[in-house]
Parts: sequence; structure tokens; C-alpha cells
Amino acid sequence: MTLILVFFAVLKKEYAVLFYAAYIVTVFFEFLAGKGLGVQYIWSDSVFFINNIRSFSQTIGVFCIGFFYVKFYKLNKNQKIPKGIFEWGAYLTIPLILLYVYKFFFGGLITLYLYVWTILKIIAFIWVLNHIYLTIKKQLPIYLVIAFILPILAVINGQIMNPEVHDIVAIKYSGPNVYYLALSLEILLFTRYIFGTVIDTQRSYFKLKKVSDELKYNFQNKTLEVQQQERNKLVNNVHDTFGGYLEALKLRLLQKNENTPEKVQEILDAFYKDYRYLLNSLYAPKINSENFITSLVEFCEKLDKLTSQKITHNFNLNGIDLQQEKCVHIYRIISELTTNAIKYSKSSKINISILQQKSRKVLIEVKDNGIGFNTNKISNAGFGINSVKERIMQLKGTLNITSNKNGSIFIIEIPIND
Repeated sequence: MTLILVFFAVLKKEYAVLFYAAYIVTVFFEFLAGKGLGVQYIWSDSVFFINNIRSFSQTIGVFCIGFFYVKFYKLNKNQKIPKGIFEWGAYLTIPLILLYVYKFFFGGLITLYLYVWTILKIIAFIWVLNHIYLTIKKQLPIYLVIAFILPILAVINGQIMNPEVHDIVAIKYSGPNVYYLALSLEILLFTRYIFGTVIDTQRSYFKLKKVSDELKYNFQNKTLEVQQQERNKLVNNVHDTFGGYLEALKLRLLQKNENTPEKVQEILDAFYKDYRYLLNSLYAPKINSENFITSLVEFCEKLDKLTSQKITHNFNLNGIDLQQEKCVHIYRIISELTTNAIKYSKSSKINISILQQKSRKVLIEVKDNGIGFNTNKISNAGFGINSVKERIMQLKGTLNITSNKNGSIFIIEIPIND
């Protein structure tokens, strides 16, 4: 059994099981001492082992089993006291072991075993209560408590019962025989718990690994999808913005008979202006709660200078500390809606506002006085609303769109705490 546990501990890298394997070795030495086999075949020449092997092996056994409890039991973080009880019980055996080492080299301490057994009984009793508590809290299975209590009951049974010489059955089921039978049953149940716990841990690991691999695969696919969408969007923006200018510049340069440098300069100025605007719309600063409002103001002021529309803003988020991820999403939402209004609304004014509501929500409004659009066909209009909707969904917010011939209003509500 010990070799199996050692092999299993090394194979599964559950090195706490080695403490239990060492505990089994101490039980085996106690068995040899109790049956007289040790003094007959192994340590017949050692006075120390003849007189102390049982109490010494029990002390080492308590040390080993204590640290097995500490290292192997999967206790919650709030179970510090039960874990500490196991720890201090194990640490309490260290000075006892040192006393035995002293006795081995220097002799004396004849009645040491009496004090040792008293201390070990107290530790065992406290550990029984600890196991019962952890079982009630559903941290350990009930059969472990039974396994732990059985040898103690066997010892009590041996001390209480005093069978007559001719009562063979009573002699057979009293004293050391029952104690070693209970110890064997304890070892079997604890071994079952060890194997079961490690196997369950391995199963949980593989399940989590499978879920992790699936999430990683989905994340990679989503990342590639978003990258492709952004590439397509960039290509469309470049084509729509600069294609007309390049074609006009080409035609103007081909007309050799007309010397019109002013017209060429006008085309180049417009080209450069839209080039600056495109770069500004694609630029994403490093946004956090501290520079969030400043970044938005800078964004609006740049667009106001680069476009013919008058862009105004009203940002009021005093006393609100938004998460960085939420700041980035809101910045992108405003950037997308404002860019769409500039490109498609044919408006003269665009107003952007962010306000705090009493219901602990952030209210975002993007409003223009343009020609409006059909909200029923918005998903096919190429306005980039799908990406806006996805961001709002991630923020657990809501989107309300109103549009007519007098302009469009996008109203977004985002909870602050979620």
C-alpha cells in the first residue's frame, strides 16, 4: 500500500500523499512492536526501540498525518481555524520527537512515553472534533470521520473490556486485534479518499482545460473577425474619402490646355483635410478614468476644426470613477456615432453630451440636425451601428434611436456599477 501511494504521489505530483505513506510506515512499525515481531526479528539488540518504539512511532505518525491533513484537504479560505488546528497539532509533536532523539543518544526520560501518550490523546480528540466540524460544513465526507474515530474507539474498547481467560471470542475482539483492524479500515478509507480526490481533481482540470481551449478558440476567431471588419472598414473609408479626390486630380492634370493651379491646390487642400479627419477618427488614445473627459473634449475639438459641421459638447460626470474598459467602449461609441453623423447626415450641427442620471446611469446623447434616415434599414445601411450595439450590449446598456427629416438622436443609457 505504501509503495502504491508513493508511486501515485510522484506520478500525479500530489506530494502531500507522501505524508500519508510515511504515516502507514509508522503504523506498520507499531504493529510489529505490538505483536512482538519487531523485538523478535528486528530491534532485539536496541534497548531504546524495545522500550520506546510504540510511542515513538505514534508520535511520528501524528506528525505525518497532521501535515497530510494540512496539505491535502482542500479547505476553503474561510476555514483558517480548522486548518490551524491540524497545523498546531502536527507542530506540537516536533518537540516530542526531539525529546526521543535526546533519549536515544543520552538515555533517561523513563516516563516520557506516559506524557507523550497523554498529549497524543488530546491531539487526537481535538482532531476528531475538527473532522466532525468539517463534515458538518460539507468540507469532508462523513466516512473520513468514521475512519478517524474507529481506532480511538478500539483503544477505548481495549481499556474498558477485561475478558475472562476462557472467553476466546471476547479475547479475540478486544485489545490490540480490534485496534489494528480499525487502523487497517482507516487506512483503506483514507486511501480511497486520496485516490478519489486526486481523480476528481484531474477530471475537473481536464474539463476546465476543455472550456479554456474552447474560449481561446472562440476568442481567436472573434479577434480575427473583428480585425477583418476593421480592415474592410478602413479600406471603405479610404476609398470613399480619397477615391473622388484622386479621380478629380487625375482629370485636372490630364487637361494640359488648362493651367489651373488654384483648382489643383483646392483639391489637394480638401484631400489633406479629409486625410487629417480620417486619421483622427481612427486614432484611439490610451483612455482611463482620469483622462476620459479630456480625451473626449480633445476629440470633439479636433473634429470641429477639421469638418464643416459645428460640433458642440457637454460632458458632466463629476464624482464618477468609471472602469477603464467602460471608458474605452464609451469613447468608441461616441467616435463611431459622430463619424457617421459627419459622413452621412448632411447636418450643420452635431451635439454630444454625457450626463449622470440619478438612477446611477450614464446618459449619452449624440444629436444632429441632418436629413435623418430610415431606422428600419439601419442594419443594412453601412453606418457601423452593429459595432455600437455590440459595445452597448457588453456594457449592459440600452440604445434608443429617433430619426426624421429634421435630424437624428441617439440616446444611450449605461449602468455605472455593472
